[in-house]
Amino acid sequence: MIADAHTHISIDLDTHYPHDSIETVIREMDRSHVDRCVVFPLVQGSYEENISFLKKVKDYSDRFIPLVFVNPLLCSEKQIDILLSDKDVKGVKINPREGKYDCRYRSILSPLMNTADRYGKHVLISYTSGDEYIDLNIIEDLVRKYTNVTFQIGHMGSIYDCSGAIRLACEYENVYLDSCSASINALRRAVLQCPDKLMMGCDYPFGTYASELLRIQEACRLADREDRFEDLIGGNLLRALKLEGRE
Repeated sequence: MIADAHTHISIDLDTHYPHDSIETVIREMDRSHVDRCVVFPLVQGSYEENISFLKKVKDYSDRFIPLVFVNPLLCSEKQIDILLSDKDVKGVKINPREGKYDCRYRSILSPLMNTADRYGKHVLISYTSGDEYIDLNIIEDLVRKYTNVTFQIGHMGSIYDCSGAIRLACEYENVYLDSCSASINALRRAVLQCPDKLMMGCDYPFGTYASELLRIQEACRLADREDRFEDLIGGNLLRALKLEGRE
């Protein structure tokens, strides 16, 4: 099974990108023989916007694995609880830089993280080097505190923090990496150091499934670990989300 860990879906074609509508994403998945994708709204939003997203993707449960995309400044603790208590929601994505909330002030994330930990959810943190709103030290503190959460470091800390992201994945059982934006050399190092923690994530529509499959294949070749290709393009993701055996 091929499964992608990082796909955006736009549900408002009047203001967002028409090329990442549900129908277009399904078509692109089929072209590259991708079976399932972790999906979330194109932009982080309010409670109401996330509810609308969940309603739109509900009929595609055989293809989509939904996360909500929450800005903690726009959602109350009660609203976050409603979103994450939904058994069909596997977790939440956060992007502090886009939402402009400074994670050095831990109280901003506490309600969301406490709720994710209580329900044992998956948390995708969008993180690239030079981010002034969150860094690897803050992420490591979250990982240590919220042991009932699985963490996915989106973009693998590219371009300059990939080594630090790889270190976290090696040291902590509940930390995973996705491949989008990372260099081939960084992917090669991840294949060598933590092949059970790296997941294909193309960041659609900013990347494509076809191109990311080729990047993963090349990283495996350079690492002389072609035997791990199947894990990286689906197996690791399904295990991280406890979906193995439900294909």
